[in-house]
Amino acid sequence: ATLAKRRIRSRSQPCWRPKQKAPPNASPAPKPLTTSTGKGGTSTRSVAVLAITPRGPCFTTAIFFFQAELSASKSITPQEFAGSLSLFTTLSILSSVVSGVMIDKYGEAPSLALQPILYFCGLSLITFMPSAMMLIIGLGLIGASEGFSRTTGGPVLARLYGTKYLGAVKSMLFSVIIVASALSPALVGILLDHQFDLLQIFAGFVIYIIVAFCALIPVLKHLSSIQKQEIQ
Repeated sequence: ATLAKRRIRSRSQPCWRPKQKAPPNASPAPKPLTTSTGKGGTSTRSVAVLAITPRGPCFTTAIFFFQAELSASKSITPQEFAGSLSLFTTLSILSSVVSGVMIDKYGEAPSLALQPILYFCGLSLITFMPSAMMLIIGLGLIGASEGFSRTTGGPVLARLYGTKYLGAVKSMLFSVIIVASALSPALVGILLDHQFDLLQIFAGFVIYIIVAFCALIPVLKHLSSIQKQEIQ
């Protein structure tokens, strides 16, 4: 009888609970994180990523492939040019470590923005400054840019496209890198055969970096907005 009374009481109790009002000083619930802004936003980001991806493989390959012509234009020996590669390698390693710390602390946007900026500064020194010292410093800045790109690439792709199709996106970009590296010597060689100066060709590369960076600005804004959502 006692058990039956308990069952009747439990059934007679309401199964709903009144909603509790939040205190007036409570912070609002965080907004869900988003990595896409629709088809238009994805297309814009894809164009920007594809525009900035061939920068290192294409231009750096051209610098090393035509290092004899570049050394002659700067009035240095090929041995002196090869000696400057130690700064390229050192800054590439250091920037890889620094970019990892920057991504963990500030997000992907600052590290991604530094890649074309450093490359632009380095290639501008090589192209427009006649001294051999500027060539060495320029190669160092290009090495730093390459180090940032190696560490930043994976996290940026995961942010922009998610992880569902990350393998397909990486394979496509890797194909672009291979094609850019293969076409670079042939393209520069054809231009040299048509009486273009090597430094004139590099000046065209500098203009390309400026255009690609302008296309990258919406991507940087998108990554910054994601980082702000995480902080909130």
